[in-house]
Amino acid sequence: MNSKNILTRTYSSASSLQYGVNILKKHEEACLNRLLKQMTQDKVAQYKRDGYAVLQEVFDKETITAVKNRMGEIVNEIDLSSENATKIAVFSTENSNKQLREDYFLDSAWKIKPFFESDAIGPEGKLQVDQTVAFNKMGHNMHDLDPIFRQFSYSIIMRNILFKAMHFVNPLVVQSMYIFKNARIGGVVEPHKDDSYLITEPRSCQGIWVGFDEATKDNGCLWGVPGSHSQPPKHYMKVKANEKTGIRQTFMDPEVPSFEYSTEGAVALETAPGSIVLINGSFTHFSEKNTSADKQRHAYTLHIVESANDVKYASTNWIQRPKDMPFIQVRKDDII
Repeated sequence: MNSKNILTRTYSSASSLQYGVNILKKHEEACLNRLLKQMTQDKVAQYKRDGYAVLQEVFDKETITAVKNRMGEIVNEIDLSSENATKIAVFSTENSNKQLREDYFLDSAWKIKPFFESDAIGPEGKLQVDQTVAFNKMGHNMHDLDPIFRQFSYSIIMRNILFKAMHFVNPLVVQSMYIFKNARIGGVVEPHKDDSYLITEPRSCQGIWVGFDEATKDNGCLWGVPGSHSQPPKHYMKVKANEKTGIRQTFMDPEVPSFEYSTEGAVALETAPGSIVLINGSFTHFSEKNTSADKQRHAYTLHIVESANDVKYASTNWIQRPKDMPFIQVRKDDII
């Protein structure tokens, strides 16, 4: 990883990174076996019917620890000197078409960048909490840039999900996010559909959410509305260049949606550490603020789109890669 991809002071040694990768490889087979025991035909059918499916305790403690430790290293390496701290955006889903510092946000599509939790910053822009709990998320290209996250994201566990549960033909992992949801300040995520933010024609986005801590109603677990994926998104986030300045800007289309997503019938998706939630791109889901005193709710998400069968990736998508950094083709040769 180079300094253009994250604001850091120092960088983890190659030996440390390789050690983490080796841990993931060592435990991959056992994790795969736990996945396959749960990923039955009935479970896949339930995912298709309801728009979500929960696979409990797929990843073991060693795997979880390796990934969490790597993110801890990344957080500790972030330079929060006054000059750099002012460059880091605050993340909010309450008004996502008005992200602070558009260039910072848009460049994160192909880099690794931190986003502050809104409650972590005081009225004068000063950090009010310890650096280790100051961030809402890290995004949006850990899966390609960081060795440990790359091993985790393209593991045989994930690839079995992509091809056997989600039925992709030629999937592209286009986005990754590490969600911190720290105790007391982990913010609300409003009801939304992932298809609003990753546009293909026809719609093809699907998500894999991995919980690294116990997720309960107390610390902001996921909620979702079964069957809501039968309805398309109400609006889409797109990017365009300002006609006068040429500066890229995000906007919602339409700017004012004609309706709000209903949360009637929503169910709490409470999970144990190491669990996976599969999410259809049009499934309405959300989470409440983490109001617990001391229970963080770390999670890692991947968003995937189809590239086969004439599926078109919209040129107005906010996630765009430089020409020398194309999306990676996902291997299928060793799927069980």
